[in-house]
Parts: sequence; structure tokens; C-alpha cells
Amino acid sequence: MSSSVVQAAARIFGNVIGNGLQSGRKVLSQKLTGQKIVDWYPTPVQKLDPCFEDPAEKRRVLKLERSKRRDKQVVARIGCNRI
Repeated sequence: MSSSVVQAAARIFGNVIGNGLQSGRKVLSQKLTGQKIVDWYPTPVQKLDPCFEDPAEKRRVLKLERSKRRDKQVVARIGCNRI
């Protein structure tokens, strides 16, 4: 009889009967933060103006071309996700 009372109380007050097991309920009930993180960073200028040339990117491409002309080995930078 007491288990039905506990179940009714859980249903009324929105509690979860966990039986001492991990369920992930705490993590799933948290608010999602993805959109706030996306909104924090500004939109890249390249997306706003396709005619914009990034000086750092231009320098990188020129250096890469010089290295290729001199037959130097081109090493990819670790952690760089350039397209």
C-alpha cells in the first residue's frame, strides 16, 4: 500500500522514483546551452562580405606557395580546422 502512495506522491509532485540507480535524469533536465554558445561568437566577416580578404589567410597562402616552389615539406598545423 505504501508503494502506491509513493508513486502517487511522485506523480503529483513531479519526483522520480530512482531505486538508487543512475538514470541521467539530472543531465537531461538541464537547459540546452548550444544556442547561447553559438550566439556568443560573432559571425565571421567572410560570411558577411564575400569580397573581404583576410590578411592572415593571404599571408598563409603566399608562404605555402613559396614553400612548394622551394620543394619544402608542407606540414599541417595541429588543431587547425581551416577549410
